[in-house]
Amino acid sequence: NTLNRICKITDPDILKLYDFGVGENKYQGKYCFEIQDYACGGDLFSVDNFKIKYTKNFIEKQVIPEIFNGIKTLHERKIFHCDLKPQNIFFLDKNQTDLVIGDYGSAKSNDLDQEQDLRKTSTVKGTETYLAPEQPRGIISEKNDYYSFGMVLVHLLYPELLGQDSDFKKIDRNKYSRIIERQVSSQPLIHYNQDFDRINNLIQGLTLYNHQNRFGRKELESWLRGEKIEVKYRDIEQVFTPINLSKSRSIKTISELLNFLETQQDWYEELIEDETSKKELFRWLDQVKGKDDRINVSNIIDTYSIEDA
Repeated sequence: NTLNRICKITDPDILKLYDFGVGENKYQGKYCFEIQDYACGGDLFSVDNFKIKYTKNFIEKQVIPEIFNGIKTLHERKIFHCDLKPQNIFFLDKNQTDLVIGDYGSAKSNDLDQEQDLRKTSTVKGTETYLAPEQPRGIISEKNDYYSFGMVLVHLLYPELLGQDSDFKKIDRNKYSRIIERQVSSQPLIHYNQDFDRINNLIQGLTLYNHQNRFGRKELESWLRGEKIEVKYRDIEQVFTPINLSKSRSIKTISELLNFLETQQDWYEELIEDETSKKELFRWLDQVKGKDDRINVSNIIDTYSIEDA
Protein backbone atom coordinates (compact mmCIF):
# COMPACT_ATOMS: atom_id res chain seq x y z
CA ASN A 1 0.00 0.00 0.00
CA THR A 2 2.82 2.39 0.88
CA LEU A 3 4.75 1.74 -2.34
CA ASN A 4 1.59 2.12 -4.43
CA ARG A 5 1.11 5.54 -2.84
CA ILE A 6 4.75 6.51 -3.51
CA CYS A 7 4.40 5.53 -7.18
CA LYS A 8 1.83 8.31 -7.56
CA ILE A 9 4.23 11.00 -6.31
CA THR A 10 5.91 13.31 -8.81
CA ASP A 11 8.08 15.76 -6.89
CA PRO A 12 11.51 17.30 -7.61
CA ASP A 13 12.90 16.05 -4.28
CA ILE A 14 11.53 12.49 -4.39
CA LEU A 15 13.27 9.91 -6.60
CA LYS A 16 10.50 8.76 -8.92
CA LEU A 17 9.29 5.20 -8.26
CA TYR A 18 7.85 3.50 -11.36
CA ASP A 19 7.32 -0.10 -10.32
CA PHE A 20 8.10 -2.60 -7.57
CA GLY A 21 7.72 -6.23 -6.72
CA VAL A 22 7.02 -7.88 -3.38
CA GLY A 23 5.40 -11.14 -2.33
CA GLU A 24 4.31 -13.11 -5.39
CA ASN A 25 5.61 -10.34 -7.67
CA LYS A 26 9.26 -10.62 -6.63
CA TYR A 27 11.95 -10.63 -9.33
CA GLN A 28 12.60 -14.26 -10.35
CA GLY A 29 10.33 -15.20 -7.47
CA LYS A 30 13.16 -14.40 -5.04
CA TYR A 31 14.07 -10.73 -4.88
CA CYS A 32 12.05 -7.66 -3.90
CA PHE A 33 12.75 -4.80 -6.29
CA GLU A 34 12.08 -1.11 -6.90
CA ILE A 35 12.47 0.52 -10.32
CA GLN A 36 13.27 4.20 -9.88
CA ASP A 37 14.79 7.06 -11.86
CA TYR A 38 18.55 6.84 -12.30
CA ALA A 39 20.45 9.16 -9.96
CA CYS A 40 23.56 9.99 -12.01
CA GLY A 41 25.48 11.53 -9.10
CA GLY A 42 25.19 8.57 -6.73
CA ASP A 43 24.31 8.88 -3.06
CA LEU A 44 25.58 11.38 -0.47
CA PHE A 45 28.66 9.21 0.11
CA SER A 46 29.59 9.31 -3.60
CA VAL A 47 31.71 12.43 -3.25
CA ASP A 48 35.46 12.81 -3.62
CA ASN A 49 35.98 14.80 -0.44
CA PHE A 50 33.52 15.38 2.42
CA LYS A 51 35.09 18.63 3.60
CA ILE A 52 35.25 20.16 0.14
CA LYS A 53 31.72 19.10 -0.90
CA TYR A 54 29.75 19.55 2.30
CA THR A 55 30.49 23.15 3.12
CA LYS A 56 28.36 25.24 5.44
CA ASN A 57 26.87 27.08 2.45
CA PHE A 58 26.06 23.93 0.44
CA ILE A 59 24.40 22.22 3.41
CA GLU A 60 22.39 25.31 4.33
CA LYS A 61 21.35 26.29 0.81
CA GLN A 62 20.98 22.91 -0.92
CA VAL A 63 20.94 19.91 1.39
CA ILE A 64 18.60 21.16 4.11
CA PRO A 65 15.80 22.72 2.01
CA GLU A 66 15.73 19.91 -0.57
CA ILE A 67 15.72 17.03 1.92
CA PHE A 68 13.15 18.85 4.03
CA ASN A 69 10.90 19.31 1.00
CA GLY A 70 11.17 15.60 0.24
CA ILE A 71 10.32 14.64 3.83
CA LYS A 72 7.41 17.09 3.85
CA THR A 73 6.06 15.66 0.57
CA LEU A 74 6.06 12.14 1.99
CA HIS A 75 4.49 13.20 5.29
CA GLU A 76 1.70 15.13 3.55
CA ARG A 77 0.70 11.76 2.12
CA LYS A 78 1.01 10.08 5.55
CA ILE A 79 4.16 8.21 4.47
CA PHE A 80 7.13 7.77 6.82
CA HIS A 81 10.42 6.83 5.18
CA CYS A 82 11.86 5.21 8.35
CA ASP A 83 15.36 4.71 6.93
CA LEU A 84 16.76 8.09 5.94
CA LYS A 85 20.56 7.89 5.71
CA PRO A 86 23.28 9.12 3.34
CA GLN A 87 22.97 5.97 1.21
CA ASN A 88 19.24 6.63 0.62
CA ILE A 89 19.61 10.28 -0.41
CA PHE A 90 20.84 10.76 -3.97
CA PHE A 91 22.19 13.31 -6.42
CA LEU A 92 19.98 13.29 -9.50
CA ASP A 93 22.63 15.04 -11.61
CA LYS A 94 26.29 14.37 -12.37
CA ASN A 95 27.31 17.72 -10.87
CA GLN A 96 25.92 16.54 -7.52
CA THR A 97 23.71 19.53 -6.77
CA ASP A 98 20.13 18.23 -7.10
CA LEU A 99 19.16 16.07 -4.10
CA VAL A 100 16.33 13.53 -3.94
CA ILE A 101 15.11 10.99 -1.38
CA GLY A 102 14.85 7.38 -2.57
CA ASP A 103 14.87 3.70 -1.53
CA TYR A 104 11.53 3.05 0.16
CA GLY A 105 12.06 -0.50 1.42
CA SER A 106 11.42 0.44 5.06
CA ALA A 107 8.65 3.00 4.46
CA LYS A 108 5.38 2.83 6.37
CA SER A 109 2.14 4.73 6.00
CA ASN A 110 -1.03 5.72 7.83
CA ASP A 111 -4.51 5.87 6.38
CA LEU A 112 -4.96 9.19 4.59
CA ASP A 113 -8.06 10.02 6.63
CA GLN A 114 -6.45 9.09 9.94
CA GLU A 115 -6.07 12.11 12.20
CA GLN A 116 -3.51 10.56 14.54
CA ASP A 117 0.04 10.96 13.20
CA LEU A 118 1.64 8.33 15.45
CA ARG A 119 1.39 4.58 14.97
CA LYS A 120 2.72 1.42 16.57
CA THR A 121 4.38 -1.37 14.64
CA SER A 122 5.99 -4.68 15.53
CA THR A 123 8.28 -4.60 12.49
CA VAL A 124 11.31 -2.33 12.94
CA LYS A 125 13.72 -1.62 10.10
CA GLY A 126 16.32 1.06 9.71
CA THR A 127 20.01 1.77 10.20
CA GLU A 128 21.15 2.11 13.82
CA THR A 129 23.25 5.26 13.51
CA TYR A 130 20.38 7.26 12.00
CA LEU A 131 17.49 5.48 13.74
CA ALA A 132 15.27 7.51 16.09
CA PRO A 133 15.51 6.21 19.70
CA GLU A 134 11.79 5.40 19.84
CA GLN A 135 11.70 3.50 16.53
CA PRO A 136 13.07 0.18 17.89
CA ARG A 137 10.17 0.25 20.36
CA GLY A 138 7.76 0.32 17.43
CA ILE A 139 6.77 4.00 17.66
CA ILE A 140 6.46 5.53 14.20
CA SER A 141 5.72 9.19 13.48
CA GLU A 142 7.06 12.07 11.39
CA LYS A 143 9.60 12.73 14.17
CA ASN A 144 11.46 9.51 13.22
CA ASP A 145 12.41 10.92 9.82
CA TYR A 146 13.37 14.28 11.30
CA TYR A 147 15.72 12.59 13.77
CA SER A 148 17.35 10.66 10.91
CA PHE A 149 17.65 13.92 8.98
CA GLY A 150 19.52 15.45 11.94
CA MET A 151 21.95 12.53 12.12
CA VAL A 152 22.60 12.78 8.37
CA LEU A 153 23.52 16.45 8.90
CA VAL A 154 25.89 15.46 11.73
CA HIS A 155 27.62 13.00 9.41
CA LEU A 156 27.97 15.52 6.58
CA LEU A 157 29.04 18.54 8.63
CA TYR A 158 31.10 16.74 11.30
CA PRO A 159 32.33 13.55 9.59
CA GLU A 160 35.43 13.43 11.81
CA LEU A 161 33.21 13.16 14.93
CA LEU A 162 31.17 10.21 13.65
CA GLY A 163 33.13 8.49 10.89
CA GLN A 164 36.38 6.54 11.08
CA ASP A 165 39.57 8.56 10.74
CA SER A 166 40.62 6.55 7.70
CA ASP A 167 37.20 6.61 6.01
CA PHE A 168 34.48 9.11 6.96
CA LYS A 169 31.82 6.93 5.31
CA LYS A 170 32.26 4.18 7.91
CA ILE A 171 30.90 4.69 11.42
CA ASP A 172 33.39 4.67 14.29
CA ARG A 173 31.62 2.65 16.99
CA ASN A 174 33.44 4.36 19.86
CA LYS A 175 32.58 7.84 18.57
CA TYR A 176 28.97 6.81 18.04
CA SER A 177 28.75 5.34 21.56
CA ARG A 178 29.98 8.63 23.06
CA ILE A 179 27.34 10.52 21.08
CA ILE A 180 24.57 8.26 22.42
CA GLU A 181 25.85 8.57 26.00
CA ARG A 182 25.71 12.35 25.73
CA GLN A 183 22.28 12.23 24.16
CA VAL A 184 20.60 10.15 26.88
CA SER A 185 22.22 12.39 29.51
CA SER A 186 20.44 15.40 27.95
CA GLN A 187 23.66 16.91 26.61
CA PRO A 188 24.45 18.16 23.10
CA LEU A 189 25.56 15.24 20.91
CA ILE A 190 28.98 16.70 20.11
CA HIS A 191 31.14 19.76 20.73
CA TYR A 192 29.80 22.04 18.02
CA ASN A 193 31.90 24.38 15.92
CA GLN A 194 30.59 27.90 16.55
CA ASP A 195 31.22 28.80 12.91
CA PHE A 196 28.20 26.61 12.06
CA ASP A 197 25.90 28.17 14.66
CA ARG A 198 22.71 28.20 12.57
CA ILE A 199 23.05 24.62 11.36
CA ASN A 200 24.07 23.53 14.88
CA ASN A 201 20.78 24.90 16.19
CA LEU A 202 18.89 22.76 13.68
CA ILE A 203 20.91 19.61 14.37
CA GLN A 204 20.40 19.96 18.12
CA GLY A 205 16.64 20.28 17.75
CA LEU A 206 16.34 17.42 15.26
CA THR A 207 18.34 14.94 17.35
CA LEU A 208 16.66 15.37 20.73
CA TYR A 209 16.09 12.07 22.53
CA ASN A 210 12.60 13.12 23.59
CA HIS A 211 10.55 12.97 20.38
CA GLN A 212 7.89 15.26 21.85
CA ASN A 213 10.45 18.09 22.06
CA ARG A 214 12.18 17.21 18.79
CA PHE A 215 11.95 19.63 15.88
CA GLY A 216 9.43 18.81 13.18
CA ARG A 217 7.91 20.55 10.17
CA LYS A 218 6.82 23.66 12.07
CA GLU A 219 10.28 24.29 13.54
CA LEU A 220 12.05 23.60 10.25
CA GLU A 221 9.85 26.05 8.39
CA SER A 222 10.65 28.69 11.02
CA TRP A 223 14.36 27.87 10.77
CA LEU A 224 14.28 28.28 6.99
CA ARG A 225 12.79 31.75 7.52
CA GLY A 226 15.95 32.64 9.43
CA GLU A 227 14.65 32.17 12.96
CA LYS A 228 16.65 30.54 15.76
CA ILE A 229 14.48 27.95 17.51
CA GLU A 230 14.75 27.08 21.20
CA VAL A 231 16.13 23.60 21.86
CA LYS A 232 14.25 22.18 24.84
CA TYR A 233 16.85 20.09 26.62
CA ARG A 234 15.53 21.37 29.96
CA ASP A 235 12.20 19.61 29.70
CA ILE A 236 14.01 16.33 30.31
CA GLU A 237 15.43 17.90 33.47
CA GLN A 238 11.97 18.81 34.73
CA VAL A 239 11.70 18.63 38.51
CA PHE A 240 9.34 15.92 39.77
CA THR A 241 8.51 14.78 43.28
CA PRO A 242 12.02 13.84 44.48
CA ILE A 243 13.39 10.49 45.58
CA ASN A 244 13.69 10.76 49.36
CA LEU A 245 16.61 8.69 50.62
CA SER A 246 17.19 7.34 54.11
CA LYS A 247 20.05 9.72 54.98
CA SER A 248 18.01 12.89 54.57
CA ARG A 249 19.15 13.19 50.96
CA SER A 250 16.90 13.63 47.94
CA ILE A 251 17.21 13.32 44.18
CA LYS A 252 15.14 15.60 41.93
CA THR A 253 16.52 15.32 38.38
CA ILE A 254 18.24 12.85 36.09
CA SER A 255 21.51 14.78 36.46
CA GLU A 256 21.30 14.50 40.25
CA LEU A 257 20.68 10.74 39.99
CA LEU A 258 23.71 10.30 37.72
CA ASN A 259 25.86 12.36 40.05
CA PHE A 260 24.67 10.29 43.04
CA LEU A 261 25.60 7.01 41.31
CA GLU A 262 29.01 8.33 40.27
CA THR A 263 30.06 9.93 43.56
CA GLN A 264 28.48 7.90 46.38
CA GLN A 265 30.18 4.59 47.14
CA ASP A 266 27.19 3.40 49.16
CA TRP A 267 24.69 4.10 46.35
CA TYR A 268 23.64 0.45 46.00
CA GLU A 269 23.06 -0.03 49.70
CA GLU A 270 21.10 3.19 50.08
CA LEU A 271 19.13 3.22 46.83
CA ILE A 272 18.59 -0.47 46.02
CA GLU A 273 18.95 -2.57 49.16
CA ASP A 274 16.80 -0.20 51.20
CA GLU A 275 13.27 -1.25 50.17
CA THR A 276 11.75 2.14 50.96
CA SER A 277 14.31 3.96 48.79
CA LYS A 278 13.86 1.43 46.00
CA LYS A 279 10.11 2.03 45.96
CA GLU A 280 10.84 5.77 45.86
CA LEU A 281 13.16 5.17 42.88
CA PHE A 282 10.52 3.18 40.99
CA ARG A 283 7.83 5.79 41.67
CA TRP A 284 10.17 8.53 40.44
CA LEU A 285 11.11 6.57 37.29
CA ASP A 286 7.43 6.14 36.45
CA GLN A 287 7.08 9.92 36.53
CA VAL A 288 10.30 10.93 34.79
CA LYS A 289 10.93 8.17 32.24
CA GLY A 290 7.73 6.09 32.10
CA LYS A 291 6.66 2.55 32.89
CA ASP A 292 8.82 0.83 30.24
CA ASP A 293 12.08 2.27 31.57
CA ARG A 294 11.05 1.56 35.16
CA ILE A 295 10.47 -2.10 34.25
CA ASN A 296 13.86 -2.23 32.51
CA VAL A 297 15.61 -0.90 35.63
CA SER A 298 13.72 -3.40 37.80
CA ASN A 299 14.81 -6.25 35.51
CA ILE A 300 18.44 -5.10 35.70
CA ILE A 301 18.29 -5.07 39.51
CA ASP A 302 16.74 -8.54 39.56
CA THR A 303 19.32 -9.92 37.12
CA TYR A 304 22.58 -8.56 38.49
CA SER A 305 23.95 -9.00 42.00
CA ILE A 306 25.92 -6.37 43.91
CA GLU A 307 29.14 -8.17 42.92
CA ASP A 308 28.19 -7.88 39.24
CA ALA A 309 27.30 -4.22 39.66
